[in-house]
Amino acid sequence: MEIEGGLASFLAREEENIQPVLDGLLFSHPRLADADLGKHLTPLLTALYEAYGESDHLLNLMIHGIETTLPPLVRGGEMMLNGDFLKGWLLLAPFLNRKEALPSGELRSFLTSWDGAIRSLPDARTRRDWLDQMAAPLMVCERKEEAFALGRLAAWTLGMAEWRIPALDGCELLSDRQLASLFPYGRSQLESARENPWAIPGDYTGGRLGGFAGYGGPFLLPPHCRRLEGTDALGSTGLILHDQRRAFLLFSDSFGSRLIPFPFHEDRLFTLPGGKEKGKLKIHLKEDSHYLWVEVIN
Repeated sequence: MEIEGGLASFLAREEENIQPVLDGLLFSHPRLADADLGKHLTPLLTALYEAYGESDHLLNLMIHGIETTLPPLVRGGEMMLNGDFLKGWLLLAPFLNRKEALPSGELRSFLTSWDGAIRSLPDARTRRDWLDQMAAPLMVCERKEEAFALGRLAAWTLGMAEWRIPALDGCELLSDRQLASLFPYGRSQLESARENPWAIPGDYTGGRLGGFAGYGGPFLLPPHCRRLEGTDALGSTGLILHDQRRAFLLFSDSFGSRLIPFPFHEDRLFTLPGGKEKGKLKIHLKEDSHYLWVEVIN
């Protein structure tokens, strides 16, 4: 690993902490022995060192990065250090370098949750937009609870309608400055958004959801739409889409629509009333299509 300067000195001092991690990965993933680990790790370690300096979190961030990025080498034959993950770790620098932001010993669980949040975003474009939106408000975060509340709020406003209620619940943790950076409609509108999914003047007017399961979609067969009243899934429309094997709750508001898997016993599906309209929404289905069309009713 050809690394010079301060980073080389840091790695030399921390060798007794880093080498066991590498040894453990080589033991559990023997094919890593055939990879040029220096080539793959140098960009990662260099980026982390440049962002964090020799802060209290640098060693643990490096270990987390090594453990996260090396195993994919044996699955795909090439390094799979997703740029969104590296960008996400670098984005945390101002937040993690605050002494009061993260209690001692909580970095690993925080990073696991942070990575899980990035993975849960539906596509690469949304991940990039989410990270871009998080950059400014994270600069003034003082607690991890604020960071997670910001993450939920950013996901909701980017079209993940299933996060509307959790995002609104977290807004009480945010300052007016943090809130305004992601929700420029005023704190007075929060309760309206809770009661009415269309209260915020977003730009969503409808779209196509679904697809054939063999090509990454949710449905094995053309879906049916039923009305599910009294669901505990806060923020859902109360409409359930199913293909006789899998069921999905429909979430929809002024930022977007989403189908979220919902475990539901098949025998109960056909006892539910049919329903294609709910809360200013109309669902269009075709007998020979695995898609549904969501229309916002003015």
